[in-house]
Formats: sequence, C-alpha cells, structure tokens
Amino acid sequence: MSIIDDFENSFQACFAPFTNPTSSHVFDNDELKAFNDNIQRFLELSRQIESYFINKRAVLATLKPELILTEEINDLKAKLLAKIFS
Repeated sequence: MSIIDDFENSFQACFAPFTNPTSSHVFDNDELKAFNDNIQRFLELSRQIESYFINKRAVLATLKPELILTEEINDLKAKLLAKIFS
C-alpha cells in the first residue's frame, strides 16, 4: 500500500465518526482516543507528502532552475493582470 493510499484511508477515518449513520453523537474515551489517533496519523502522512514534494521541487530547482524562474515570472504576470483588471 502506498503513502497516498494510507493518506486517503486516514482522511476517510477522520470523518467516519461523523458520517456513520449508526454512531451516536456521544463519544466515550476510547472513541475519542481512536479519533485523535486518526487525526494524528492523517497529519503525519500530510507532513510526509509535503516533504516529498518540497524535496522534489528542490531537486528540480537545482537541475532546471529555468523552470522555477519561468514559473515565478508567470506568477508575477498573473498578479499584475489581476491588479490591472481589478
């Protein structure tokens, strides 16, 4: 199972107590601990995915700096156009 699959499963687990039609809206300590564990797992996987993409962007910036500059130029152009037309 990949980290993306784990991430999706942990995301679904975070909402399971709210979307399960058979669950009551009163949580006991065990349910709260499980809910907290699901949230912590989701956050940890989010950090891992974010770190992966940050590392990939750093590698890209090192190997092809012109791509990063092109992206920044396009962002600046978009901001200028937004200011002109707003």
